[in-house]
Amino acid sequence: MKTPEQSNAEALTPVVLRWAAFATGLRALLASLAHYFDWVYRWETGFAVAIYLLLGAAYASDARRSVGDALWHGGMVGAIAGFIGGALNAVLADRPAIGILVGTLTGAVAGAFGGRLAMAAIPSDEAD
Repeated sequence: MKTPEQSNAEALTPVVLRWAAFATGLRALLASLAHYFDWVYRWETGFAVAIYLLLGAAYASDARRSVGDALWHGGMVGAIAGFIGGALNAVLADRPAIGILVGTLTGAVAGAFGGRLAMAAIPSDEAD
């Protein structure tokens, strides 16, 4: 487990933004591909949830701070990507504007769930 000083130094700026930027890039790529390919459009929601889950888990495994942090910041990673992806879908006229809200909430829940699953799978450093 990291010390509070280490955790605060890594709180939002480098770790969360790195994974949120990566998730947003993948989500923007997915929205762009869905605009041109019907099979991607049909499966876009499932692919998006997988992105939120995996990158929420990736944040938690990278930061390895606490379960609460994994829930909160994993959800933040997913919500940022969901917001941008929903907005891009609305701009491309592929989905209605309510998709921005739905994508943000879906991303937050899936990212938090992914973060929690990762914390459950990662062995604790407290025994060392």
